[in-house]
Amino acid sequence: MKYPFKFKNWVALTYSNDDIDSYVIKSDDWIVGMGNMMVSEDIKRAHALHIFIDPKFRHKGLATQMLEFLEKKASYCFCDFFHNSLVEVSNFKPEP
Repeated sequence: MKYPFKFKNWVALTYSNDDIDSYVIKSDDWIVGMGNMMVSEDIKRAHALHIFIDPKFRHKGLATQMLEFLEKKASYCFCDFFHNSLVEVSNFKPEP
């Protein structure tokens, strides 16, 4: 799915796949970032799908921390290959 995309469609696709895990970053019990990773254990591959950081919390290294976390989780799954095709999109505004 290329950007810009329909947010509701993205949520439906992402959360209907059991191979996709989501992780969050919290600040004072408020979610300020999230990352998704798809793991294909049968072929020992992992793919970072998305990392979103709240605009108020950007430029603090949170996206880098999330990417490093996803890489580490992939290694725990005994994946031989970790791929990401993440692209910075600064002005994303979900549709109503």
